[in-house]
Amino acid sequence: MVEQDLLAQAIATVEIAVIVLGHEGEILLGNPAACSLMGYEPDQLTGTDITSVLPSLDSAFLDAHIVPPANSVILHDVAGLHRNNVQRHFNVHVTAWNNPDAPARHTLMLREMTEELAQKRARNAELERAQNAIRGARIGVFEFDTTTKEAHVSDIWRDLMELPRDEIVDVQKEWRTRVHPDDLDAADAPMRRLAQGLESRTVSEYRLFTRDRRELRWIRTNLSVAQRDEKGNPTRIVGAQVDVTDRKATELALRKSMDQFQSAFDNAPIGKAIMTLDGKLLEVNPAFCAIVGQDKSVLMGKGLAMILHPDEIAETMMEMERLKSGYLSNHQAEQRFLHRNGQVIWGLLSIAAVRDEDGQVVQFIAQVVNVSEQHRLQDLKSEFVATVSHELRTPLTSILGALKLLQAQAADQDLPDPMKRLIEISLQNADRLGTLVGDILDFERFSKGNLDIETGDHDLAELIEAAVEESRPLAESYRVAVATDLRVGSLHCPVEPARICQIMSNLLSNAAKFADSNTTVEVILDRRDDMARVVVRNRGRGIPEAFRSTIFLPFAQAAPTLTRDHGGTGLGLSICKQIVEHLGGEIGFISVPGDYTDFWFTLPLCESQQ
Repeated sequence: MVEQDLLAQAIATVEIAVIVLGHEGEILLGNPAACSLMGYEPDQLTGTDITSVLPSLDSAFLDAHIVPPANSVILHDVAGLHRNNVQRHFNVHVTAWNNPDAPARHTLMLREMTEELAQKRARNAELERAQNAIRGARIGVFEFDTTTKEAHVSDIWRDLMELPRDEIVDVQKEWRTRVHPDDLDAADAPMRRLAQGLESRTVSEYRLFTRDRRELRWIRTNLSVAQRDEKGNPTRIVGAQVDVTDRKATELALRKSMDQFQSAFDNAPIGKAIMTLDGKLLEVNPAFCAIVGQDKSVLMGKGLAMILHPDEIAETMMEMERLKSGYLSNHQAEQRFLHRNGQVIWGLLSIAAVRDEDGQVVQFIAQVVNVSEQHRLQDLKSEFVATVSHELRTPLTSILGALKLLQAQAADQDLPDPMKRLIEISLQNADRLGTLVGDILDFERFSKGNLDIETGDHDLAELIEAAVEESRPLAESYRVAVATDLRVGSLHCPVEPARICQIMSNLLSNAAKFADSNTTVEVILDRRDDMARVVVRNRGRGIPEAFRSTIFLPFAQAAPTLTRDHGGTGLGLSICKQIVEHLGGEIGFISVPGDYTDFWFTLPLCESQQ
């Protein structure tokens, strides 16, 4: 007992955790460091079995691991149990000692390894992840000893070089013979610079032949100094090698695409520009510079205010804001540009938004086509048409007057029938010519926006009835009757009577010309909410499918043979559309081939009837 007390006193002050076991594994002594390590108060371990804190260390286990003549052993990563039931890990130094008067005992010295083992496991896991990444990314790793000039390579490096993993080969020689001759210096120089201590890291890309030398692969190599001697000279260089052929092909394709775009941009016969969101010019092509008469260096960074007519700037900037917000997909309009010499240039300006991968507008691209010559020719044409029409109208009025006078005299005199027929035909043709001249003048005025319509409160039913009565003779000449359905009664609209008569005359004339003989053209007036709706319906062949999309365009004709048979300029429906839309309405048609065709138009009612 005295001996045990002395032993307890001896180990009590030791900072190392010490446990003394009896021959049956009971804890005879546990110094304060051991008690604290296992979460116990001083002396609380005494009398307990060692397996309560170190479950795997019973007496038989300890005896089995100490083989005479040795009397001690170090056990690694021994699992222990803290008082709070949390597992801990220890390295345990076990010493067996014998008392002549007692069975063998064991002394345990414990060093906790829990945190260290956790860190080691984390490092191993990280290393494993790195190895998996290297294998997955097909990264070949190599090491070069600058002292011995020896190189060691990984299995992935051999795979990249198409070398069997067990083949004995001079890897440095193999690598040098495979590098493209034109790239050898670029591939070799980085290693020399690192070996000479000029750099600590380098990156290079070069071409490498496949082993059969049938194709070239692009290789990217990263080198870094891994170890230096006491003088700071590199002694070990490590490298990572990866095949970047696919990435290089993508880069080359992208560069080719960019070169093609730049070539198309620079050589385009129409003006092109790339602009910032606030309208500053980032890039312009020669054609753009030619339109405004400015050098590229002058235009770069300048805003649209420098080249657009002052009256065009505000509207253009507003349209660009609508493009930026996504309200518009593109903008196109004829606008005035200012040449360096002060001349006004008409250009067809088209602007579209350029978006990034997130759909955000980052730039605008613009195209400008110089249409000044077209404007000049249009003005000349308008002037010519106006002049010719005026010159035709004056003698035509005289001719019509003379023919009507002859027709009146013929009625009073007994003239031969052929002569009467000749006067009648001449009068009809003169009327047609007058209508043609009027249509051309109206079309020209509408094209230039110069046609003024004086509107007033008028009963649409009365105007339609008058137009129908005026058109009956023409309808009868085609053996077609005209009937009206005006049961809706009086509908007042803000219109000009002459223009309503012009619309109805065109629609009734077309309906009669293209109706089947012995059928009836119907004119229907009804009301849709705050709009009056007029329908002119005939029965006949209908409108050809190919003609429907262009039917309201100027000079549109269903077929040349029909034009020769029935006459017409191809301007009537276009003029009707212009008048109806000017009055705030809409016009359209419904056609069922072989059955009926409806031409309809709507007009807003006067406020008194809304």
